[in-house]
Amino acid sequence: MTKQITDDLAQALWETLLLHSTKGRLRYGDITAIACEFGLTTKAVTRVWGKGIRSMGDRVAAVVKAG
Repeated sequence: MTKQITDDLAQALWETLLLHSTKGRLRYGDITAIACEFGLTTKAVTRVWGKGIRSMGDRVAAVVKAG
């Protein structure tokens, strides 16, 4: 059974990822650690990270809604 990521969860996940990032990069092991913290797969965390980075472009804010 898979866990659906809600908009609130995606936002919390994005904010946590941003706190761990430096110049838009995550350290080795950060995605795995954050996935364990949120009870998600690394693939789900990677998907939210990628979606956030793509939606940011040159802007300061990102859109990471689950839908």
